[in-house]
Formats: sequence, structure tokens, C-alpha cells
Amino acid sequence: MIHFEAQNLSYAFPQKKILDEISFTLPSQKITGILGPNGTGKTTLLKLLLGFLNPMAGKILLNHREMGSYPRKEIARHIAYVPQFSNLTFDLNVFEYVLLGRAPHLKGLGFESLKDIDCVKKTLQDLNIFHLKARFMHSLSGGEHQRVLIAKALCQNTEILILDEPTSHLDLKAALEILSLLKNLSQARKISILMVLHDPVQVSEFCDEVLFLNHGKIQAMGSVLQLMTEENLYKTFQVQTHIDKNPFTGKQRITLKI
Repeated sequence: MIHFEAQNLSYAFPQKKILDEISFTLPSQKITGILGPNGTGKTTLLKLLLGFLNPMAGKILLNHREMGSYPRKEIARHIAYVPQFSNLTFDLNVFEYVLLGRAPHLKGLGFESLKDIDCVKKTLQDLNIFHLKARFMHSLSGGEHQRVLIAKALCQNTEILILDEPTSHLDLKAALEILSLLKNLSQARKISILMVLHDPVQVSEFCDEVLFLNHGKIQAMGSVLQLMTEENLYKTFQVQTHIDKNPFTGKQRITLKI
């Protein structure tokens, strides 16, 4: 079981402090959703946790050791990242792109083995996108593209999966399919998932834990059942809501008071 912890993380741009002494331990084998208004530091926090930015203060611990002391390749064997877009500078087909996820595990001259090829095949089958294997990335729909990004990350075979707004730019059906997929993967593969979401309803229905980020600080973090409250939503988004029980799912139902 992997331990992943942020201790007193702070980060600032010139003239503006973005994050101020952020501390938390990522819940193991659960889905944690980060909620907060635009400009509150959600993406900056992900970049710090992934090592894309260096904190101005504080540290990140991976298995009780400072993450900065690990080689990048070793970090990639523990933590996988799913961005909003693939940012490819040249086009690949789906199979080739997902195979890139095996890079942290390659040895010697860096050639893929039959084990790597089998991993890609199984992952594509598990995500029901094996039929897309010969399609080029630029030809995919939004939902297909997001599944391929997740497949590549899963091929890294990590204990932690971090996603930045996985449902942005997706229609309602595709968004629900992606979130259901992540929920099933978390349970089946026993991985810890941390993702930024904008919709409290999605966090309520699909996440186990919630981290409310506001003005660069953690406003609250813990069980969705306990912390998805009208008070926390108002403090975070400055909107009035009513929360009761969803008769279909048993989760909290969030209604806007307009």
C-alpha cells in the first residue's frame, strides 16, 4: 500500500500567492475529488504533486521519502497522470499511444516485450476500446479520446492515478461513462485516484473523499458523506444549495437555490 503525502506546500507567482501551507495524505484505494472555484490553485496543486513544479515551501512524500529524491522514471512507476488532452506533436494510432504508458518499465535498449504488448491489449479490452486500436488519435471523439488517455495511464501499472478535469468538454453521457469507468477501476485494481472536478454532483455520486480548496487553502477534506454539505458548498462557491437524498442512488442530491 503506497503512502502519498503533502506537507505544508506553498506556491506563488509574482505578486500572488496561489497555495498556502497545503497538507494532506491521499486516502488509499479511494477516489478523492478536488473541488474549488476557478483560480484557487487546483491545477497548480496537481502540478506540484506530479513534480512538474517545485514548491516554494513544504514537501511531498512518496512512501515516506521526499519525492524529489526519486528518479522521474521511478515516480512514473508509482504515479500516473491523465491530462485533459494528449498534446501530441505527431499523430499515433491508439495502440501505439497506449504502449507509451509502458515506458517507465522498459529495460535495456528500451524495446517493448511481449509482456508490454499483452498489457496494452488487456487494458484496451478492459476499457472496451480494443476496436479502436488502429484508429489515429486525432480521429477520436471526446469520450473515446479520454478512455485512451486513461488506458495509457493504466498501462503504467501504478498505485496512484491523478486526473485533471477528466470530464471537461464531454457531453453528459460520455462524462458519466468516464466517471463510472474510474469508479470500477478504483475498486477492481485497488488504486488511489485523485481528480479535479468542477461539478459537486459528480463528486457526490462518484467520489469517496472530497478536498475543498478555496483561496489557496484546504477548507475541508474527508468523507463525501460527511463534508458534502450546504455550508461547505456555500463557503467554496458562494451559492445556496439544498441537499437531500437521491432516491435512485442513495447519495446526496444537490439542488441549486436560484
